[in-house]
Amino acid sequence: MTGFLTNHDIRQMYAAGQTPIRLTGHDDKTRIEDLALRPAKFDLRIGQIHPPGTPVGQRKQYHVLKARGVALVETLEDIHLPDSIMGMMFPKSGEVAQRGLLITNFGHVDPGYKGKLTYTVINMSSEDFELRHGDALACLMLYSFDHSADPAWRGSAPNLSELAQLNRMTGDFMDLSARMDRTAKEVVRDRVNEIVNPTLMATILASVVGSIVSMLAVALAVMQIGTPQEQAMALKVTHLEEQMSAKDIDSRLEHLESAVRTGQNSAEFQRGRHRP
Repeated sequence: MTGFLTNHDIRQMYAAGQTPIRLTGHDDKTRIEDLALRPAKFDLRIGQIHPPGTPVGQRKQYHVLKARGVALVETLEDIHLPDSIMGMMFPKSGEVAQRGLLITNFGHVDPGYKGKLTYTVINMSSEDFELRHGDALACLMLYSFDHSADPAWRGSAPNLSELAQLNRMTGDFMDLSARMDRTAKEVVRDRVNEIVNPTLMATILASVVGSIVSMLAVALAVMQIGTPQEQAMALKVTHLEEQMSAKDIDSRLEHLESAVRTGQNSAEFQRGRHRP
């Protein structure tokens, strides 16, 4: 027959010794009663849980999925599809959708596939969600062809215990917390640069330019005099002028202080200014 299989069709397959869905360790001895068979699908239950950051190969059977949390789940069931049957994996309706869980990596399962299925669970709600071994989050519908696929799927199914790339996942959906933190730091850094850098650069530039101008002025003044002897003489003259100016200022200050202390009148003070 061609089409989706009902629970009646699936029971006939198991009665004939065909076991497309098995439990680990049971091989082809899995009983239909051991599986979560529904009217037209199998419920796929939680086997291993791998939250990001846990050591590769560490098995967890219980995990609290925080808001925006992410975890990789491996099914409890093994899939052993005949070459003429494919599967369609979907998130389980009901509580999963109502609780705000997003399941990725679902889709078709090729004819001939053998191994477990893995999918990512993202908690899109604002509340924690408990992941427990044996709980059903996904389901699998079977579709039968009237002939075998050529070629059917042949390969090695991924093993959750061996996937080193698991820890590349972030425990926060879209890494929102880290991204918000990085964005805030970038905004603060850019704002500080806008305020500080121009002022700092202007101060440094003014200081450098001032120093250069002073050095050039001295150099030009010296270069205007010819011989080294003349240059030395010019410097001495400048030094003497500075000393004389300083002595004159000191003399005037001392005279003013003396006038204030002795109480001289204005006329006497003016006469004293012109004394040698």
